[in-house]
Order: sequence, then structure tokens, then C-alpha cells
Amino acid sequence: MNALENEYHSIFTNCSQNHNAPSAYYQNALYHLKMGDISSSLEDLQELYKIIDIETLAPSVASAICQTKGFVELEIGFYDQAILDLGKSIESNPNNKEAHFLRAIANFEKGDFYEAKKDFSISEIKNTPIEEISKSPITQYTLQDIFQFSSGMIDGIQSASLQGLRDFFPSILSSIRGLSNGIWAFALNPKQVSVEMVQAANQVINFIASRDFVEIAGAIIPEIEELRRKGLTPHQKGQLIGQIIGRYGTEILMFSGSVKGVKLLMNLKKANAALGLESVSKKIGNVERLRETSQVATQASSIKGWKVGDPINNRTINGRIPTWSAVRYRYWRNEALHCRNGKTTKAIELNCYKPTEENIRRMERGLAPKFFNEKTGKMEKVELHHNPPQRDGGLFDVIPVTPKMHEQIDPYRYTGG
Repeated sequence: MNALENEYHSIFTNCSQNHNAPSAYYQNALYHLKMGDISSSLEDLQELYKIIDIETLAPSVASAICQTKGFVELEIGFYDQAILDLGKSIESNPNNKEAHFLRAIANFEKGDFYEAKKDFSISEIKNTPIEEISKSPITQYTLQDIFQFSSGMIDGIQSASLQGLRDFFPSILSSIRGLSNGIWAFALNPKQVSVEMVQAANQVINFIASRDFVEIAGAIIPEIEELRRKGLTPHQKGQLIGQIIGRYGTEILMFSGSVKGVKLLMNLKKANAALGLESVSKKIGNVERLRETSQVATQASSIKGWKVGDPINNRTINGRIPTWSAVRYRYWRNEALHCRNGKTTKAIELNCYKPTEENIRRMERGLAPKFFNEKTGKMEKVELHHNPPQRDGGLFDVIPVTPKMHEQIDPYRYTGG
């Protein structure tokens, strides 16, 4: 099969060089893309654009060519141009769901999360959570194994992503901390990981543990040797592939230089991006709902005195209305109590922080919990947004938010980012 493909590639190369044939350039672009040679694919497409007028082509053909060019530009990191070409693909064929999905990724990587959410919604790409299936999608795994694998993958991505911010890696292995590095792992629990992601990750494990791949990348990526060890539990396997995704990104399979490796890479990247976009879309939806919510200010109650677990709008022991610092202290003390009792609070529901022992102890002292901001590389405190504002009497009506969420729903909050 490879020999036949190479023969066809030679024919198309000859046609493009000697006859300047548009179809030959396009076929070569697809061939190079299939082989993982993104730069050559872009060169073929650029030559193609010199000799055709995309506006004169049949809509389906124009849409396909523009989508291919947009995809290649997305892979290289030319996000602005990718958005333009994918937009042209959608103009030619408004029903092109795949182009919407690719543009969602490009918009995300540019930081335009709201546009990414729109495109992802239109793409109708669906994730199948493991908790919704009745039997394991992988022959050698039970459902319990799948949950353990997912848990390990989340642990691996989280630990490697945090470490990766401190370590230096060669440029070929480093990328912006975007969809490629499994940001979904910071927002989902193991049962919410998609079946598609688990299947793609397992296929990758089988591939990168092969002798050929180890010879190519084993010296650079030590986790590969670990994956080859026999007797690994599903959690250990998930943790190792998670570390690879979190530390090096899904582009790692480009090391293989094989058609199979590139195909597996595309499957993994799609499953990974879909999970990331879905988790971000849900978070944006939560922010939008917070922004739209308006309510009448809660008044101080007639009850004097306060202890942990009591409503935060109780008056002081002297019958006075508590200060804002006292209300904030009460809120976090109560949050700690709810965490100790295993309750899912609004802050946890909105993914503002992780209920670690350290955070619970902070809250038991009346202090806000902290979370790691990947973009800034710093630990930040969870904030409380007043709705209605304090100036309108909303002393007790607060919503837990991250600083960035706070900025998005409050015109008076600016993070400077």
C-alpha cells in the first residue's frame, strides 16, 4: 500500500511540476498531510491558490479546499489565517460541521473563548461520558478499569502540566498551554472523561510502546519506556499517557513519521480538543448565566450571633449588621464545613478551585481557597462577586468566581490580563 501511495505521489508531483495541474497540487497537499509533513502540505496549497480562483469553484470543492488549508494553518499555528480560510469554507458550505469544529479550536487558541463556544456548539461534536455507558468500550478493560484509567490520565495531565510550566523543553516539544495539553483534566472528574478520549489514548499507548517508536523518541520522552513495562495497572497506564499529553502535547506522535502514527494523532487530537472545548463551553455557559442573573438584595436577619453553619446574614452578637470582612469570613468558614461533609458547593460546581486539604484548612480560617492559573503561572484566590452590588445593598448576595470570571461579569473588575 505504501509503495502504491508513493507511486501516485510521484505521478502527481510530475503533473504539478510539468503541467501546473491544480488537482495535482491538491492531491500532493493531502498526501503530505497524511504523512504528517504539514509544511510541505501548506506549500502545495499555496501553489494551488496561485493558479485557481476559489470563488469560481463548485461550493463543495471550494469548501473542501478551504477547510484543508485552514486545518494545515491551524496545525502550524497560523490561527488568524486559519480562521479566515475556515470561514470561507463555511461560507461555501454552511453545513460543514467539521470546519466549525476546526475554527472553534483556532478561536480557542487565540483566546476568543466565546467564538470558540459558538463554533463548537454548531459543530455538533458530541462527547460520550464514560458514566453514561453500560459496558467497556475496550475489550481487555472492565468499566472499573476504565474509571481507573481515566483517573490516572487526569492525575498525569495535571501533574505534568504544572511541572511543564517550570521546565524547559525543546521547541519541537513545547506548545502554548492550550487544548493540546489536555486542559479538560482541570475541569472533569474521571467518569466525565469521554469514551472517545479513552479509546484514542489506548490506541496511542499501543502505538508508542512499539519498538520503532521507542527508537525514534524514547531518548527524548522517558515515559515511553515506562509504558512498555508489563504489569502496569490501568491507573498507571492512564497516568503515563496523561503525563505525555500534559508535558509534550498531543503533537508527540509526529515523531513517528508514519501514516499510522499521524492517523492516531488526529484521532487523539480531535478527542482531546472536543473534551477541552466542551469543558470550556460549560464554564462560559455558567458565567453567562451568572451575568444574566439579577435578584433583590438579601437583608440582615433578626438573629443575633453566628457560628459555623449559620446563615451569613445573621447579625453580630451586639445586633449590628456585620462588616463585609465578617461576611466573607463566614462564607468561607461555611464553605469549608460543606466540603468536610462532602457537599458539592457552588464554587466547586463552577470549577473555581479543588477541595484539597490545604484549601479546606485555609477556608476553616476564613480565607479564600486558591487555584493554579495556567496562563499566569501563579496561584490565585477565588473571589466573591456581589449580585446585586454592595452599593445596591447586596452585602450577603455573593457568588464564588475566579478573577477572570469576575472580570467577565463585573464591569468594575479588571485583572489587567
